[in-house]
Amino acid sequence: MLLFKQPIKNLQTGAALVEFAFVVPLLLLLVVGISEFSFAFYHFNILNKSVQDGARYFADPARARKGNIDMPIDTSRAGNGTNINSTKNLVIYGNIAGTGPQLLPSTAPVTTVYCAEENLLNSPCLPTTQHIQVTAVYQHDLITGNALSNLMNLVGNGNGAPVSRIPLTASSVLRVE
Repeated sequence: MLLFKQPIKNLQTGAALVEFAFVVPLLLLLVVGISEFSFAFYHFNILNKSVQDGARYFADPARARKGNIDMPIDTSRAGNGTNINSTKNLVIYGNIAGTGPQLLPSTAPVTTVYCAEENLLNSPCLPTTQHIQVTAVYQHDLITGNALSNLMNLVGNGNGAPVSRIPLTASSVLRVE
């Protein structure tokens, strides 16, 4: 006489947990990567717009040439240097006075204003110069800090340098009438 046998336990027990354990780190890495990229893109957009505003401000002939069309553009610290400082303040703080919080967190972007044709930094341009260029470099701090770099070094046998900052560069060239 056959008695009812105990049912065989499901061989699939725990399979979902193992699959979940494999997939979760990949999904977390994907979410962190998307967050990191979007945060850097957000900061780059702020930097780009502020550099365009600074270039637009400085490209006004009354500021760049002191109102005289035949005069060379003055990007030196002397004479017209207050306009250079106002342009840099516009890029960093969003206003020409240089007051209030910075547009970007942590370090201020390094801003340069120079003649686009000659690439002369901190010196008057030639009388034939028609364009000025405003460039800013911002060191974007990663959300994850060194954690992502350490993970990549662990996976890559330590061949990579730790990266916790990414330089973001924005530049704008405008014609001075």
